[in-house]
Amino acid sequence: MDSGTRDVLNAEDVLRDQDRRQDELFKLRRRLEEGYGTNSFPHICHACKQPIALRGAAQVVAGLREEHFFFKHFRPSPTCDVIEERLDRDTVRRLRYNGLKESWEHIRAKEMLFAYLQKEPRLVTSEHEKTIRDQATPRNYRKPDVRGIFEDKDIAFEIQVSPELLDVIVARKQFYCENSMFLMWVFLHFSTDKNFLQFFHKDILYSNNHNVFAFDEAAQARSLAMDRLVLHCFYHVPEVSSGELSYEWKDEFVTLDDLTFVNGRWDTFYYDTEGVAQTMREELAAQVPPPKEEKVWPKEVAEAAAAHGVHEEEIDLSAPNERVDNAVEFLREFYQRGYSLLRPQDEDPIDRLQRSDYPALNKRLDLNGPRASKRMADLFVKPEKMMFLEYICERDLLDLDVNLLSSEGHSMLLSIVMQYPDHREFEHRLALLFMKGYKLTIGDRGFLERLYDNNQHRKSKGNRMLLERWGYATIYAALRKVDVIDAMMSTDFLRAVLSLKTRTVLYREYNTLAEVSHHILQYKEGLTGVYKKALKKYGLYAQVCNEDRTGQVMALMEQFRGGRADDETDFYYFWSNHLEAVFPELMQVEDPRARTYVE
Repeated sequence: MDSGTRDVLNAEDVLRDQDRRQDELFKLRRRLEEGYGTNSFPHICHACKQPIALRGAAQVVAGLREEHFFFKHFRPSPTCDVIEERLDRDTVRRLRYNGLKESWEHIRAKEMLFAYLQKEPRLVTSEHEKTIRDQATPRNYRKPDVRGIFEDKDIAFEIQVSPELLDVIVARKQFYCENSMFLMWVFLHFSTDKNFLQFFHKDILYSNNHNVFAFDEAAQARSLAMDRLVLHCFYHVPEVSSGELSYEWKDEFVTLDDLTFVNGRWDTFYYDTEGVAQTMREELAAQVPPPKEEKVWPKEVAEAAAAHGVHEEEIDLSAPNERVDNAVEFLREFYQRGYSLLRPQDEDPIDRLQRSDYPALNKRLDLNGPRASKRMADLFVKPEKMMFLEYICERDLLDLDVNLLSSEGHSMLLSIVMQYPDHREFEHRLALLFMKGYKLTIGDRGFLERLYDNNQHRKSKGNRMLLERWGYATIYAALRKVDVIDAMMSTDFLRAVLSLKTRTVLYREYNTLAEVSHHILQYKEGLTGVYKKALKKYGLYAQVCNEDRTGQVMALMEQFRGGRADDETDFYYFWSNHLEAVFPELMQVEDPRARTYVE
């Protein structure tokens, strides 16, 4: 989720074309890391609203290195369905270096670089592994491998032999920038071969204007011949091909006199890749495409497009029977396999249908007939073909009346609540049932009442699970079917408020309302105002405070006391339909343009 606009972004869209868009993705990776260090998060997890990082993994397949990016919470998030386990930084480094001290190769490279640096003509002084303390906060310090102080610049050289973590790269850059110093990462080995490049190479490359420096064997030989410091610079040169920007690798041997040092940004580079690339982007944007010839469409195509409110190109002129045959065959194969064989570039046969084709399709499918309805009921209560079930439920024009389904003589609600063992699959199937228009029967209402009454005062794990499921069913039953899928992101909060309303803990993992309150106040910051008003509305403020033996709940309430109403507006409007549907007594409308809470 974009933390500024609150737009929910599809991770697959953000991470598409990873090989071609590495420049953008590595810059995003760095922005997320910098934001975490300064408590300003560009993107957050849409489910638990916690800050996220962009991580990467690589594997070698058939001798080729393949990489992929993925989003991950910076720290484990108890409110998210994603279960994360990760090692602490010290453990990572211990495993990485395997307990060895600094390598001989690293020591020799530092001594050589330091020796050649002393021969630079405008050098004022140089230091070898001397501590630099932060000017504003002396207890913050760094110890660069080599430091060179010139008349017009102060350079810290960090020689890199082993992979480094992104947060370390970002922290060092920030430290040196804050102290008006240039940082030059220097590799002992570097290659432009894709199988050689790792994520830490690219983290440094894309954050340094697409330039990296190496003090490899060739650079060391040049330094010896010229009797001064020579580095091997590898850099990207932008090119335009077929109207798109791409990069080619180039390399040069350079001295410090060949480099550009930008004060203020504290960047160091040989070739201004981003400057050249920006000029090319502007030239591409300024190019006016040739006028497109207006295509003359046949009369029947134009009439069909007008009738369906779409562009003429979207009209399928194949015979209706052929379109329906293709759709039926697609669904039959989808059901048999349990997953779709469609590739991202393929057109879905169902999407090719015109509205007038659906009566014939639904007649052919006969999903409400005795044979098909038995299969559909089985899909709701058995752990198989989930993708097919989800596909059917998400398409309103496919005629499936879930109110006619039953399993072993029981309603679908009772069957899903009592028979499905996996909790995450249970919630998903229950949501699909209500999204397809399920209505509670008299028998369902009696079942839910008994479920609540029989488990309300019992504390076993099984009883808590059944109460939690009662909470899910109660929430989904109160919502409009169009709101059910969106509500899946907010059921955690809605169950917390329902716990207050019923004075019953509707969570498997918590025993008291104080524990529920601590969970919500800590991890649902944008809704703390609503939750505090619910505490007062349902008369539980004093009880929760009494149960709060550690004082953590009160501390969180004090933390968000005052000044939160404006901050919560976006969250409030995002969930207001769900709150109003499930807890009408908690909401009131004073103005058609704005809702307010009831105390």
